Amino acid sequence: MALKAQDIASRGNNICDSFTVDFSDTSSGLLFHFVEEGFTPNGMVIPERRWYFGDPNSDSANFSMALEPDHLFTAPGSYNVCIAADGKLPGEPGGNNVFCYDSTCRTVVVLASGIGNQMEVPGNSFYPNPSRGIIFWQGNVNEWRK
Repeated sequence: MALKAQDIASRGNNICDSFTVDFSDTSSGLLFHFVEEGFTPNGMVIPERRWYFGDPNSDSANFSMALEPDHLFTAPGSYNVCIAADGKLPGEPGGNNVFCYDSTCRTVVVLASGIGNQMEVPGNSFYPNPSRGIIFWQGNVNEWRK
């Protein structure tokens, strides 16, 4: 059974103490996928969440309100990624709602990907660069034997 705002208020409990927001991520080079995690008490909804990726060079892409956003970081490095969320426990019609807020920030390390210039050989090419795990080579094998 879902808790109601009036029940919480009458018992003196603070449901917001158990409302937490967190996140996990997966990455491929500079591209990261973020997933919201945490604990939402029974009956509470999250009408709004805000992501901040700590990457000011990405301009307007530095922020998102998506449930599971992707972000392409502008360069390798360490970034302070944050999520903030508002929780809402609806009250009875004509009653009061309970609103909660939580946020979490964590350092995300973005590593360079790709083979860079150290593998350049005239007449040869490697693609895609950066790669998501498979690299194709096109060129003349005799150039490697010199």
